[in-house]
Amino acid sequence: MRLSDLVCDSISEALGHDPLLIALHEPNHQPQAERVIEEFINSSVARLAIEHAEYTAGDYRTALRSMAAAMLSHRALSPSWPAVKSWLTNENDVTGMLRHLVHHGEIVRLSGAATVEHLIFRHDRIRDALFSEAIAVGMRTDELENNLLAEPYFAEVIGAALLDDGIPATVIDRVLASNPLALFCAFRTFREPLKPIHHAILGAIDLWLSDPETHGPQNSHLRWEALAELSRTESSRVVAIVRKFQEMPAIAWEALFRNGDLTGGINICLAAEPGVGAIWRDRQIEHAKLRFDSNLRSVIDPLLRQDGLDEKVRVGLLRMVGYLADPRLAEVIEASWNIDAARGAHLGDYLWAFAQCCGNDSERFLGPVCDVWAALPSEQNDNMPSPRDDLAAHSLKWAFSKDVPESAITYFIKRANSDDLRWPITYMLNGVDHPDAVEFVVRELAEISRRLEGTEGFSPFVSIAADEWQRRQEGERSMSPKSRDRLLGLWQNQANDKHIRRNAFRFWAATEDSRDLEILQSVDASDLLADSALQERLRRRDSKATSGLLLKLKDAAERRAFWWHFAHLVWSADLARALQEEFDAREASIARTWGASFPTDSVIYQTITLLSG
Repeated sequence: MRLSDLVCDSISEALGHDPLLIALHEPNHQPQAERVIEEFINSSVARLAIEHAEYTAGDYRTALRSMAAAMLSHRALSPSWPAVKSWLTNENDVTGMLRHLVHHGEIVRLSGAATVEHLIFRHDRIRDALFSEAIAVGMRTDELENNLLAEPYFAEVIGAALLDDGIPATVIDRVLASNPLALFCAFRTFREPLKPIHHAILGAIDLWLSDPETHGPQNSHLRWEALAELSRTESSRVVAIVRKFQEMPAIAWEALFRNGDLTGGINICLAAEPGVGAIWRDRQIEHAKLRFDSNLRSVIDPLLRQDGLDEKVRVGLLRMVGYLADPRLAEVIEASWNIDAARGAHLGDYLWAFAQCCGNDSERFLGPVCDVWAALPSEQNDNMPSPRDDLAAHSLKWAFSKDVPESAITYFIKRANSDDLRWPITYMLNGVDHPDAVEFVVRELAEISRRLEGTEGFSPFVSIAADEWQRRQEGERSMSPKSRDRLLGLWQNQANDKHIRRNAFRFWAATEDSRDLEILQSVDASDLLADSALQERLRRRDSKATSGLLLKLKDAAERRAFWWHFAHLVWSADLARALQEEFDAREASIARTWGASFPTDSVIYQTITLLSG
């Protein structure tokens, strides 16, 4: 059974993110987390009954229910042990059973010093299940206090109690009047109405939403919480209920899209561009792809072909199509491109959608868009990037870094052979984790380095391009082994010129892996990359590189200053002696006067600070 991250998250949340309860959950059935908790409690008290042979499992459940009722009555979520005993003074057997339960420790235990012991449940979800059971008893006996029923904090446990067997329908009217949020919590649990109580709950929700007072400003937070419950509910009834709200915050779009309504997906895609990191959006789209893939395509197709379609709707659809990354949608995007009079204003969205969906016909679909891109002005204005350079320099670049357009890479590289888009495509592809993309960028950097060699020119891009991959590793999105292997082959190949080898090495070294040291240690001392390899070995704290560092520390003071930066990473007795020699060299070279300085002063100060810290 395939579950989306969104569904997995809902199940995990319902089970208190407890690994044991999650393990007990049967993934091949419709998720019913509340049943897992109920079965866990029953199994635990059954084992306890066998262990003590004094009380039955039912007796222990009754004791837990009495304790839960007392906690609810006193609004105490983690009461002290003396308080619990005082609440149950007339129920000696209950107190005895609770002692067994807290010593058993599976459901509830005592925590804290002997003088201030408090009850602690295995998880709040287990406590809430007991609360629901106690509230259900109060509903059946008509003994449930109004002020407890109206407590918003208990909306979820009240909603769960409504679904217990034997709850009179009259209770629904009380909940509607006192705590309507509990109705939405109950709906999230049963999802599809199968029993009379389910239909009664849905009827009460309709009544609440038809009341003009519900939509007043005094209920704004309550409406948001109700929509939040709907956003976690999968049911054929959700879309119609959401449509009855008079406002549509972002949480409402999530509720709609989770249940297959395309309008919700369009607005979710409009809320965050493809290059913006938004886990909530990505999870919604992944869920929709898993649950409604063919339905989404059948609805998107006629919409994108509409002439005069609302501009925002078209943009939202193009972004969504890019996330779907389905080659069967390429012709639909092409049809939209051909009829869209405002396509120039949404060039980035078309480029995103085509790149993700072009399949094996990238030239056909991407060619027209890139031609319009190349025709954009290339002149800077007020020191700002030109429209041509700016198009893919931000959101689109980040989008392709996150969701690599596999089918489009070859075309982009081919298109970069033309000078009009060479620089924009190079910048856009830097950070895209694909072997062809990283090789292309390295070769372009090598060409820039080759051009500048022997001149006073300087390229900031060449000097910082590899930093993109270092930041990605820090963000736990390291370069893939396939891309690193391509770079490894480039810098190890002696037939490549120095510019290709050096840039390939910088890109490769920006990501760290446990296998790197063996590769770096194999670099010969006569290789043009020997110093670079030594630096990377030191950065990776390779103690075997100390001997190489000690040799570098015998160079002229200006060159030693660079190498002292690495000393603290592999500190040893030999380096301590080298430091003393550095002090001796300083003493022999400069007078003891204010303002006198030595080339290594700054780095030696930093080294001592790092070692002492």
